[in-house]
Amino acid sequence: LASRTDRMRKHFDFSFTALAAALVFALAPLAAAEISASSSVLARRGTSEITEAEVDARMREIPEQQRAGFIDSADRIDSMLNQLLLIEQLANEARKLGLDKTDEFKHARKLAEDRALSLSYQNHVFKNAPEFDAETLAAEAYAASPKDFVIGDTIDVRHVLIKTDCRSPDAARKLAEGIRERALKGESVAELARKYSEDDASAADGGLFRDVGRGKMVKPFEEAAFAMTDAGELSPVVETSHGYHVIEMLEHRPGRPAKFEEIREDLVAQMEQRHKARYLREQSDRLFSLPLEGNPTKLQALRSRYGEPSPVPPGENVPAPAGNLDLR
Repeated sequence: LASRTDRMRKHFDFSFTALAAALVFALAPLAAAEISASSSVLARRGTSEITEAEVDARMREIPEQQRAGFIDSADRIDSMLNQLLLIEQLANEARKLGLDKTDEFKHARKLAEDRALSLSYQNHVFKNAPEFDAETLAAEAYAASPKDFVIGDTIDVRHVLIKTDCRSPDAARKLAEGIRERALKGESVAELARKYSEDDASAADGGLFRDVGRGKMVKPFEEAAFAMTDAGELSPVVETSHGYHVIEMLEHRPGRPAKFEEIREDLVAQMEQRHKARYLREQSDRLFSLPLEGNPTKLQALRSRYGEPSPVPPGENVPAPAGNLDLR
């Protein structure tokens, strides 16, 4: 965890159920000062510590469907723990100064609590929406316009990745170009991948990616891969954020109309999501539609409470006030 706070990120995708495996790598720098005491403590710096429950709370701020990707990167776990530790360290310094006793903090805490409870309520309403027949609606949607449901192009490819984090870009590209030349002369891309590829996820399997659709790979890789059509075709050396790739086309399957059974599961899930979102919106609208009252004098004073307003640059819109408050 040492000295990586400059790489903190604002948003994190995360699967907490697999956290233990990733922490083997993420917490490696703590080996000299192993965590003891409570088994729920994940990391500690000085008198500040982060527990599993605190990580759970952080993860609940992220949409559930976006959490799984986080576990792919130990660096992101590392950055998140650093961020949470720094927040707690700064908060402890504030407590020493008595800043937690000020009216300003009390009002800020109330606002933060209301926001957290609002999110908890929305999650509760979403998860507990009344059941409905999503299966029937999915079948009806497909029957109404089957031509709207297609399975896009998919491909099977092999690739060799040469990374740039342990060598210069020029050296990495030169190595990738050499591997491509060997493949063009007849060497097996699968064997070259097993020997040279630095993609830990696919190297042992000969760099194989099966049944890949559009939107699943980084853009330069996707564009180069889908540009090929013939089995055995090799791409030029492709540069991505991961390094340099040599890609071999195994099979390119063109898009086609989808059969209902092929998309039934996804379509049912989509109908359920729409139903739950509609139910949540109805509950929010019910609350928002209650009569709104305001203190005209104090509302008018808001215009000057925080200083003279700055002129609005030409072409920019001023956000309208929420609800029906009359600020004239």
